Amino acid sequence: MFSKHPISGKHILWYMLSWIVYILLHSCFVAWQTDTSLLASGIISLSFYIFVAGFGLMLWFTLPFLSTQYQRLIVSILSHTVIAALCLYFSLELSEMVQSYLLPSYNFDVQMMLLIQPLHIIGGSLCIAMVIATYYLLLFKSFLSAEAKRKQELEDSLKNFELALLKSQINPHFIFNSLNTISSLTISAPDQAREMVVKLADFFRFSLGKNIMKLHPLREELDQMALYLEIEKVRFGDRLSFKLDADETCLDWPIPNMLLQPLYENAIKYGIYEQLEDVHISLKGSCNKDQLQLTISNNFDDSGMAKKGNGIGLQNVSKRLSLIYASSNLMAIEKANNVFTIHLKIPKLNR
Repeated sequence: MFSKHPISGKHILWYMLSWIVYILLHSCFVAWQTDTSLLASGIISLSFYIFVAGFGLMLWFTLPFLSTQYQRLIVSILSHTVIAALCLYFSLELSEMVQSYLLPSYNFDVQMMLLIQPLHIIGGSLCIAMVIATYYLLLFKSFLSAEAKRKQELEDSLKNFELALLKSQINPHFIFNSLNTISSLTISAPDQAREMVVKLADFFRFSLGKNIMKLHPLREELDQMALYLEIEKVRFGDRLSFKLDADETCLDWPIPNMLLQPLYENAIKYGIYEQLEDVHISLKGSCNKDQLQLTISNNFDDSGMAKKGNGIGLQNVSKRLSLIYASSNLMAIEKANNVFTIHLKIPKLNR
């Protein structure tokens, strides 16, 4: 059911214009069929269809209560037929009163009325049927729009839930590792433990509490990652080094919050834990008008990669990109010459 009359505002002008065109055509047809003057035919047609048009507008307030929502199908069809017949009957009666007033001296003989009345009955019935059909077409369109909106809202809610779930997988894992490190450092290196606590507090103050659906500039993400890697350097010292290199023109590019952290965590896990050599992690960023390209590389010992993880971190990043940008080919992994490389493509998201 409509919350307001659909024929309102600018639509009422189109409604009136449609009737004017129809009345003009009908007047010409009546004049041709009955050999009456065009003026008389116009008055005859206007006096009838102006009431049909008026009843058509009023029908919109009645039709919602005649639908199958309130009664059975057969009763609903009969109700529509009765209400249409009443509209047609009153239009004919009222038009005859108007015609007798506007054309008092005009000779309406029986033969002419036998020609005019069937034309009015047929034309009026078709017009009322069109009004009723238009009502249900617009009602169906309104229903489809409401369903599409509801479906989009459900999809957005599911998307938000999935993204929040994916982000929730990052933080506990990182907190668990960091607290374990702080616990061990409090005995062997209290100053390092204190330094790590301060940096960890800064990191979470900077990253947590942000809306999962909101993006932030690349420069903020890189600042987060620099702080994250400084925390890890407290744990691993000179064994870990890193470089963040992005074009100045790309620093304002919007990307998802904490997108890169699982990638750095993966590089440290398979770089430092699985080999004795020092590990260097590098990031390079470039962009054009449509896309940001990020490349994260780290060296690894190919012979030390036998211990496989479950890949949650990389899957997490790929899934987040797929959900946010509606594309499944935004992340690629490459292994060559003992270098593990992740390529990310981040489109411009219009919001």
